[in-house]
Amino acid sequence: MVAASVLLAALVLTWGDAAPAPPPAAASPSPSPEAEGQVLEARALEDLPATVRPYPFTEPAPEPVATEIDGTYMLILTLDDLGGASNALPFPCRRCLPYARDPGVMTLIFFRGAYFVDHQMSSFHATGHYEVDGDRLALFNDPNCSRERGTYTWRLDGTSLHLEALDDTCAYEGERAVDLATEGWTRIPVCKREIAHLWPGILGC
Repeated sequence: MVAASVLLAALVLTWGDAAPAPPPAAASPSPSPEAEGQVLEARALEDLPATVRPYPFTEPAPEPVATEIDGTYMLILTLDDLGGASNALPFPCRRCLPYARDPGVMTLIFFRGAYFVDHQMSSFHATGHYEVDGDRLALFNDPNCSRERGTYTWRLDGTSLHLEALDDTCAYEGERAVDLATEGWTRIPVCKREIAHLWPGILGC
């Protein structure tokens, strides 16, 4: 009886040692900057995600060098500016009109041959390439009008950027020209003070 008890205890201990150890707890993935509400920062275009950088649809991308127009600009429109709430409030849609003007904050970023447009109220985004030749600005490779090239004159008075459309039929009846050239834009010092919800992020600092 004693020998049988000892043998049974040995079998129990051996079985316990052979049981696989529980798997280690999986490491929690590091939260992305977007999940934490942080703004992406990029010193060069290559630092931006490929899904954000403009694509050379019909024209080669320009050399990623700084130009005189480079900077981050902001425009804030009110309901009254756009004809009141009945005309200006954005509404859910599956195929919204590109460059439709919305109340609230809009940003326009020129950065080393790439431009970025953001309407915060409607979450409309646009990208493309640009070239500067004196006071002439050319916009191209916009996914909303990938075969069209828009031309503007531009003028920077202190912190105010003024665009004037010369020839731009992008987005149906030229909505891009209306969106970009109707009011002046104010240059904002993103390298000195972080701007909330800035898309695609703080560039060039």
